[in-house]
Amino acid sequence: MNELPPGIRGFFKGLAYPFRGVGWLAKHRAVWPWAIVPLMVGAVALVGCLTGAMFFVDDLYLRLLPDWAVAAPDLAWWKAAGHGLTRFFVGLGAFLLTSGAGLLGALGTIAVLGGPFNEFLSEAVEREATDQDVGEPLHWKQVLVDVSRGALGSLGRLTLWLAVYVPLAILSLIPGVGVVFAAGTIAYSAFFLAINFTDPVLDRKRLTLREKVGYSRQHLATHLGFGAGIFVLLLIPFAALVVTPGLVTGGTLLFLDRGGLDPALAERASKRKVVGRGEAE
Repeated sequence: MNELPPGIRGFFKGLAYPFRGVGWLAKHRAVWPWAIVPLMVGAVALVGCLTGAMFFVDDLYLRLLPDWAVAAPDLAWWKAAGHGLTRFFVGLGAFLLTSGAGLLGALGTIAVLGGPFNEFLSEAVEREATDQDVGEPLHWKQVLVDVSRGALGSLGRLTLWLAVYVPLAILSLIPGVGVVFAAGTIAYSAFFLAINFTDPVLDRKRLTLREKVGYSRQHLATHLGFGAGIFVLLLIPFAALVVTPGLVTGGTLLFLDRGGLDPALAERASKRKVVGRGEAE
């Protein structure tokens, strides 16, 4: 049997990491204390943002649905079946778009309020997984500094997301072809999710936002799979309330399994001045 193309293999490999992260965290109790705050922040943010997003599903569905797909009486069976399938896929697209917007809003909240604690967790995971000193120690007295720094970093990522997401979302409202742009919006959301949950480990390595995006693009197929797995896991009822620490863990394990940073990037990042706990100046 022919092997799958590398891109597809990478996608499915990345797809497993959110679930692997949850399983790894469940087995390593020494890391649990670092997961408490990310768990609480993630649960509150996900409930609030996903609940709010669901109020817009019906309106978006009606905007995306082509006029010819509206139910009509006395249609031939094959036309009725075609209309039904169209309504199903448009409804699925509307649900995924609104869910994606809610998830990304929640992730922005998690990044701002839980960012420093996600980095504490990421360092604890790396130390436990490698049994090595992973660099500069983190101190709780720096939390206030890190919250401010995390907020600025989150604004940068949010601006990047909006710059692409908003045009795609608007184009997805075009009748007929909107479904194509909706698919692009979902793919971009998966990429953004991957950036968010690899950010704790990459931020500790002093990478800038541009370098973080470049790192994700370098491993695009794997990171798209990772983001897709996150999207699926966060949509599971009740599971979304408790998996945020596992996703941070999964992003850290993915980084470690990819062999870390290439030497040139690691050397360049290591020369940056540290503010607070690893912020690149």
